[in-house]
Amino acid sequence: MVKHLKRVIVKHKANQTTFERLKDEKATMEALRSSSNEFHEFLKGFKNILKWL
Repeated sequence: MVKHLKRVIVKHKANQTTFERLKDEKATMEALRSSSNEFHEFLKGFKNILKWL
């Protein structure tokens, strides 16, 4: 019984860290997506400036 409980707790902790890692990855992906969108906007503006030169 005690062994089983220990195994469940260890499994739960492993799942928790996996969940945390997934949350971090999701946040990282969101940050990358927003920065790439900003970069795309910057490039569009840059092309417009080049047209005027």
